[in-house]
Parts: sequence; C-alpha cells; structure tokens
Amino acid sequence: MGRLSNTLTLRNKNFLKTNSTNFKLSLNFLYFIKSLKRSLYNKSIYIVNHVSFFGISYFEVILYVFYRTKKIILYKKKFSRRYQTLTNPVFSFNFLGKVLDIRYKVFVLNKYLTKSKIYFFYKHFKSFKNKIFNKRHNLFFDFIQVAALFIIKKINADALNYFLGLIFAYLPKKRHSFFFFFLKLFFDLVFKKTFSSSSRIKGIKFTISGKLKGKPRASKNTIRIGSVAVQSLKEDITFSICHVYTLYGMFGFKLWISYF
Repeated sequence: MGRLSNTLTLRNKNFLKTNSTNFKLSLNFLYFIKSLKRSLYNKSIYIVNHVSFFGISYFEVILYVFYRTKKIILYKKKFSRRYQTLTNPVFSFNFLGKVLDIRYKVFVLNKYLTKSKIYFFYKHFKSFKNKIFNKRHNLFFDFIQVAALFIIKKINADALNYFLGLIFAYLPKKRHSFFFFFLKLFFDLVFKKTFSSSSRIKGIKFTISGKLKGKPRASKNTIRIGSVAVQSLKEDITFSICHVYTLYGMFGFKLWISYF
C-alpha cells in the first residue's frame, strides 16, 4: 500500500515562491532570527511571529513579541519605540558585495490584553495554580495572558504549543493524567469562547506522544474537540509541532486548529 501524503505540505499557502536571490537572503534572515531569539529568550521576551522585507541596502524585520511576567525594564525600554534603525546592526551580512543593514519594528502583544479577558481565564483555572503550576506562579500568569491573546487570534498555534510544553516539562509522572484533564478543560473553554467571536474555531486536535505516566513503553494520547479534517486541502488548518524534554524522556506535542 502507498504511503499517505501529508496534506500540510500540499496546501497552497505553504509553497515557497522564491528565486535564488531571495532564497539566499532568506537563509541569512533565518540565521538572524535564530540569533535574535537566542539572545532574547533569556530576557523573558518571546518572539511570536516575524515578517521580513528586503530592500536595496537594508533589511527590515517586523517582530511581534510577548513580554512574559518576569520583565526586564532595560529591554522593555529598548523595544518601546515602534520603529528603530540600528546604527550598529545586531546582525549584518554581505550580499553581492553590499552590506545590508537591519531595521526592525516591534509590536508588543501585551497591549491587547484586557482585564475582562484575563479574569475570565483566571477564575476558571485558579484551582490548577497549586496542582500544575506549583512554585511556578509566573508561568501561570503567562498562561493566562497567552490564553487571552489566543482567543482574539493574536497568538498563533506555535506559541500556544510552546507554552503548553513549558507547563508539562517539570510535571511529575503522577500529574500527567491531571494535565490531560487540564488540557481538555482549556480546549473546551477556548472552543466555546471563540465560537461566538470573529476568530471562530471549528475544531481542535492535540496529541501527546511519549512515555506517559512513567510507563516503560511510549504511548499516545489524543484530545479532539469539534471537527478537524486533517486530510482535506480546503480547510483552514494551522499545525504546530513541539518537542518537550523531561526527566522521563522526550515528548512530542502536535496541535491542529481548524478555523471556519
């Protein structure tokens, strides 16, 4: 029998339409983004998304960042200006004998948070504060903010999957089943909350693979809410994969979100 094709790579929006010149520039851009992420992750700043523009003598990047609960005032002041031209670029490269300077714009996603959205998730998940977020209260408030930004479609699936991996990383094996209950409640709440908003979610599918509950053999647990047509090219589906490293081995997180 033939192998099933991956529909995620067959979607039209995933095809790369670049020539050789743009491809070389995109490789340098990816190296720049990786170095920038590496320098900012330790500063409690998470880069959610980025958009790039190539000019004749400059290289412009738009960053969408999320400030975590533990803020550093110095870096917050540095990124407070929405547009800045670097006199000493963070990263520069030679292309066809020219040095391209880097310009960037930064949009802070925390400004879209409101007290009503934060309180909505806080009252539903405050009972998990000492069971799942034990001694990690900053991560609990990060999760509340990420959930509030996700229902208004300011946070993508990759960022949500990343923070779910942070929550799961230090959980003991006795809390794995409780983590599944936490995820099911969260996805069910997000599905009902966004069903009446502009960013309507049609379905959510989440899969965890690994040695769950400390078992010697790996297994897979799936949570599905709503309708997610994975093998359809017409559906608007976003996919995210994340690897979580724990004391019990590596776990794979896969997240599918289907929109109307």
